[in-house]
Amino acid sequence: MKTKQLLLGLVLCALPLLYSCSKSNANQVTLTAPAKAAAAKSIKPVSGDVICDITYKGRDLSVRRLDFLRDGAYVITADARAVKSDDQVQRIIYSGTYTVNGNTYTLTGDIEGNITIDGETLSASFIKGSVKVKVEFGDVESGSLKDYLYRTWTLSEVEVNLTKPNARKRFPPFTDNKNISEIVTFIDQNITGGLKEKEKLMQYDIESISFGEGVVLVTFVNKPAFAGTFDIKGLDGVSGSFSYDLSEVMAKNGLLQEKASGSVTFSGNTLKLTLNASTEEVSGSLVLTMAAK
Repeated sequence: MKTKQLLLGLVLCALPLLYSCSKSNANQVTLTAPAKAAAAKSIKPVSGDVICDITYKGRDLSVRRLDFLRDGAYVITADARAVKSDDQVQRIIYSGTYTVNGNTYTLTGDIEGNITIDGETLSASFIKGSVKVKVEFGDVESGSLKDYLYRTWTLSEVEVNLTKPNARKRFPPFTDNKNISEIVTFIDQNITGGLKEKEKLMQYDIESISFGEGVVLVTFVNKPAFAGTFDIKGLDGVSGSFSYDLSEVMAKNGLLQEKASGSVTFSGNTLKLTLNASTEEVSGSLVLTMAAK
């Protein structure tokens, strides 16, 4: 689990930067709102850290957050509860797709069933009774930066500019969903003694990245999905910055940052993100080009 979260530093640390686009650039975007835009919601606890406890397919889970994204994906953030006092709690991400009929959401994927949101009350086919929740609506202004951003994206190009080691390369459009593995191989070849945990990182080629209000979902070609949270700071409607802190879930491995920030530009319907990073093994920047799926 930690390896997966660590890997995402290659891409996630760039995600916060999306909000620094200018209005003039954003106005050039011609993307239309995703099909499930009106149904988007974030469900959080009224108090504390847990919405409810459930047992699903024999596993005891504490549900911490539920997000219905504008592109029809759902994200459930949960902890596998400790059985013994000295057991470590494991953070797990469940994802899939949903359909909606009125205030009932039907889930297909890692967790399946019906969830009904009636005002501030949640009931589901896989829990007993109902619980009070905090509901945040994901509707955004049409033609706004969030309207363009909150959808699914694919990683198409990456420009690697490293000063430590001294290595530069622009990767062409990726094919066959090979992206992270190509970057990891290149960095490994330019580090004396090789990159730490190379073989594990090679397994996490990214399939897509979906954004919602304060949440990002990353799906992999051959591994379970990951989701994280982020915050906007200093946004004034024209420019802004983003920073994230994943220190609670990321362990140091000499490659990825637990905290990062940077900048981004919108070029038509394409996102270009510039990430400035510095770790024990690597320093420099990455420029990521992302296309709407």
